[in-house]
Amino acid sequence: MKRGVFVLVFLFVSFFLSSQHTVEEIGTLPMKLSESSGLLYFNDRLITHNDSGNLPQLYEIDMVSLEIQRTITITNAENRDWEDIAQDETYIYIGDIGNNNGTRKDLLVYRILKSEYLTSDTLEAEKIEFEYENQDNFDNNGNSDWDAEALFVLQDKLIILTKQWNNYGTVAYSLPREPGRYMAKELDGYKVNGLVTGADFNPITEQLYIVGYTSILAPFLYVIDGATTNAIFGRIVKNLKIDIGTSQVESIIHVNANTYYLTSEQFERQSFNLSFEPKLYSLLVTNSFLEHEEEEEEEEEEEEETGLDDEGETKTDENQEESEEAVDISEGIDSIDDKADNNSGLIVVKSATETNLIYLVPEDNLILSRAVYDASGRRLLLHHRNEIENSSINISSLKSGIYYLTLSLGGTIVTKPFVVQ
Repeated sequence: MKRGVFVLVFLFVSFFLSSQHTVEEIGTLPMKLSESSGLLYFNDRLITHNDSGNLPQLYEIDMVSLEIQRTITITNAENRDWEDIAQDETYIYIGDIGNNNGTRKDLLVYRILKSEYLTSDTLEAEKIEFEYENQDNFDNNGNSDWDAEALFVLQDKLIILTKQWNNYGTVAYSLPREPGRYMAKELDGYKVNGLVTGADFNPITEQLYIVGYTSILAPFLYVIDGATTNAIFGRIVKNLKIDIGTSQVESIIHVNANTYYLTSEQFERQSFNLSFEPKLYSLLVTNSFLEHEEEEEEEEEEEEETGLDDEGETKTDENQEESEEAVDISEGIDSIDDKADNNSGLIVVKSATETNLIYLVPEDNLILSRAVYDASGRRLLLHHRNEIENSSINISSLKSGIYYLTLSLGGTIVTKPFVVQ
């Protein structure tokens, strides 16, 4: 993706938001994925790709270690400007839809079978080629309003959201999901006051999430309820706060009802001595997160006056007892396998029943995800942030051997070995 001219002096002003809910940094992506532009969750893996000028390849990355686990090459494709990736029950769709100058007449979406993806690292793709039904000017006038970086599946259609460099809005277009050549049909639009770079429709919650950034690289997140193939922005549109500072956020994907992952691309401007690494983030969505900015500010003021807790409830002795009980996880432990590791700060302990692995981390660490690997590096267990209820893991399914517990602690990955006898 080519970038427009930004008013970079504003980048020296820190961009912090007041929301008590934040996107948590998992870590830095491998430099091979420095231009990660799309994101997909399939077969218990995150799948990403780079954008313009890179190889026509998909990369599976481990959500805990962030290492590339597998590379898949689309043999009959070219990466003119891959900008997003989507899926339905049968197919994966790769959007070669980047069009910064508005001159392309070869826009297309590649379609590959999931069944073939699972069995081979080299695939051929079918093509869904298109033009926008109302674009009649293909002159190169610099940054145009016919660029696009967001692709998702909604009902029986593919939906593309444009990235308008001039109007700072987005327009939704629909395409059939079958191979062929089409005129993309305009649906509706919305003034996002920025550049849309990714989108994801969550069929579990029936909500559409849209991410992007402003001209000063301030990330934004919109949530749309009730999007249909006739009207994407026809119902409630919420502009939410994501507190990750200055970042060129590029993609978003759900892994369940309320856990999302986002990526940001590497950004450099030598003249201003600016450099941002490519990152992976997680977002846990709660009901309180899905409130308008005005409501959040009112709640914060009310909390200060009434002493409400983080869940919006008055603190009681019962809540305090639950908190104390949650902290005391060492009760009933038979033996400690290892002392605290000064490098990781992680303690692994084993219960007397031999069926649960209990671990301890410093209290100020937020666990974004956890996994168990065998000695060969194969991941056996994975729990996302919202699935972690306590510091205990059922390991009764593991055979005798050496294993590794790996935790993502928000920008830090810690690992500790343990033995099942």
